[in-house]
Amino acid sequence: MRGRPVDGMVEPLRRYTDFTWRSRRKEYWLFVLLYAALFAVASAIDHLLGHGFPGISLHPWGVSARFEHAGPARSLVALALLLPSLALGVRRLHDTDRRGWWMLLAMIPVVGSLVLLILFCREGTRGPNRYGGDPREIG
Repeated sequence: MRGRPVDGMVEPLRRYTDFTWRSRRKEYWLFVLLYAALFAVASAIDHLLGHGFPGISLHPWGVSARFEHAGPARSLVALALLLPSLALGVRRLHDTDRRGWWMLLAMIPVVGSLVLLILFCREGTRGPNRYGGDPREIG
């Protein structure tokens, strides 16, 4: 990863099939920022096309989530970024010296996602580990 934040955002798109190396926290969170921005733009496009926004509805008996089907723009963004997101998640786990199979924790509602969030926030292994050299020293 180069020095500019934009490079960190698009690096996972360049390495979308690379499940073998390590990725730094900075690369991961910059890509999350890019994903969120693209998803927000896609949501606005879907809204303009009449697909509405998913959100929270207030009812007299409480607050509930209002889920709508994803529109075409949101679906395209999610599909286009699925493989780069998986590859980046695996490389991020490799940086913490864990196997990529830990990504399957995402299939466990709430708890699995929280565990992955904690792992993605943790600092990577200093120096080389079984998945390669330290990306801070290399990049």
